[in-house]
Amino acid sequence: MSKINNVNVKWTSDNLVSLQEDGTVTKENNQVGVVLTATLTLNNETKNVVFNLTIPALSSSEQLNNVYNSLTFDLIKNQNIDSNNVDSNLNLMSKINNVNVKWTSDNLVSLQEDGTVKKENNQVGVVLTATLTLNNETKKVIFNLTIPALSSLEQLNNAYNSLTFDLIKNQNVDVNNVDSNLNLMSKINNVNVKWTSDN
Repeated sequence: MSKINNVNVKWTSDNLVSLQEDGTVTKENNQVGVVLTATLTLNNETKNVVFNLTIPALSSSEQLNNVYNSLTFDLIKNQNIDSNNVDSNLNLMSKINNVNVKWTSDNLVSLQEDGTVKKENNQVGVVLTATLTLNNETKKVIFNLTIPALSSLEQLNNAYNSLTFDLIKNQNVDVNNVDSNLNLMSKINNVNVKWTSDN
């Protein structure tokens, strides 16, 4: 209220996060003390009334629900734009406020539980689950993600980087002493390989 009868009332709070001057209370993870002051004014005379208030901490259920409601793809996306095109690592935190978060992936080749993304030759769907736990209370958040296939250039670069003597050496030990047949494959994943020899 801004008036009591003809007396103007101005409210001030020493903690606007927990108690706004319109009376809105926001509980935090910890109990908070707030000093609320009402300044009464009438005909150039003022008096202050001070209230020492305690805002209780959020309950475990409230904290868990807050994290559950805030845990969206936007929070974990990192450099990614869309959950249907996850082509770089995710930001999977192990704790949000006081709530522990355990991540599980149904495809550890494409998406590891630390958020590392590995694109394959084909597009892959992955179910990522966040299990939220606080004081023996648990909630789960499920993300249905799509990891796109490697581009042709990425596949070509991967084949190029993997094509070392160790890949073709067969029984040979040293590139300077090739005395038995080499293993010259015609394909590395989806990439065709054509071999030529100068001798």
